[in-house]
Amino acid sequence: MKFWKLKMNDRNYLLVSVRREHMRDVTLCSEQMQQEHQSFAGSIVREDIRFQIVEDANTANLCSLEAVCCLGFWYMKQFEKDTCNIRLQERECRMKCFRNLVTLEIREHDTYRMPEAYEIQDAMHFSTPEGSETLIPVYRKAYHDDLLHKIAVGVSRGGKSLLRWSNNKIYLSAPVYMDYEGIARKM
Repeated sequence: MKFWKLKMNDRNYLLVSVRREHMRDVTLCSEQMQQEHQSFAGSIVREDIRFQIVEDANTANLCSLEAVCCLGFWYMKQFEKDTCNIRLQERECRMKCFRNLVTLEIREHDTYRMPEAYEIQDAMHFSTPEGSETLIPVYRKAYHDDLLHKIAVGVSRGGKSLLRWSNNKIYLSAPVYMDYEGIARKM
């Protein structure tokens, strides 16, 4: 079985190829997985690849943006593409990749939970103690309230992301690293 270890914002993920001959089914799991976990099913649009994201006892609709970005990065590197679309339940995400920088397009109307705590340091910097998905509602609100510029750096649990506003969409960019890949064999 082939596997890859990916990293984004100090969070590690293991991506496992289940059927190596066609790479149709892959599973992405976080390194910190607990015993009881939920899985998440989705598809890469216009391609015959199905995948699961299993992460830290979270349900499907709470799957982190880091996990989605790691999967998109892996896919674009494996198939030498610079863009891809990933369908997550009813929502479709568009991603671009340049070297190891992944940019995720988020529509203005997408709903994300507002964090209980956040801080705006100045017009270009803000932070929240929670995950990267909480950067989006904070950025949206602060931008509409003229507290942040069109481009701002958000710091969440584990790392920094660059957020940019354009055409009623938010673009979240952060580096993704492929730490290693290998093959696991039964002994």
